[in-house]
Amino acid sequence: MELAVTLAGTSSFLSNPSSIAHAHPALHDLQYSRQAGELKDVLVFMVPSASDPAVKREVVQVLQGLEGIIRVDELVPRRRAKRDEF
Repeated sequence: MELAVTLAGTSSFLSNPSSIAHAHPALHDLQYSRQAGELKDVLVFMVPSASDPAVKREVVQVLQGLEGIIRVDELVPRRRAKRDEF
């Protein structure tokens, strides 16, 4: 599961994104992946062990409760649509 985490501009997690994994025991598998495009305050994290829906909910709830985090969105992979061929 990939999560897009939007941080407040004053969040301490901006300077050290991987420190989010140490903020709560439920986040121990959270891995920093990358910045979301050109958005400096949106970071992408991977949760490899989140195949269970209860684990997914817990991780998202814990992240939403942390100070400095504004929003958490699950990134869902989509297939690109093929253009019509003429």
